Amino acid sequence: MKLLLSIALTTFLALAPVPASITEEGGGIVYGQDHVFSLKAPKGWMLDNESGASQGAHAVFYQKGGSWEKSAVVAYANARPRNNEVKTADDAAKAVVEDFTPMGVRSTKPRV
Repeated sequence: MKLLLSIALTTFLALAPVPASITEEGGGIVYGQDHVFSLKAPKGWMLDNESGASQGAHAVFYQKGGSWEKSAVVAYANARPRNNEVKTADDAAKAVVEDFTPMGVRSTKPRV
């Protein structure tokens, strides 16, 4: 019984909403209807789940001391579901390049 309660509590805490934050060398789990993956910012980088959210990027990275808006080098994570156009990792990479905008985030319009 204790094991079942422990598993239930751990699951609840793992799925509870996480407040927005900007964390040096931060990590987290990104999940949605059809995906789940974990992220960790490298040494000297920030994980930020606030700054890119309005652009559809809920996990962005930039070097410590920089910002999502002003850094020369940034990174972001997005999930892309498999469909008739995106069947492989190469297809996903090509679709990202096609969707690229100066801010580095594709439109929030879903790809069909």
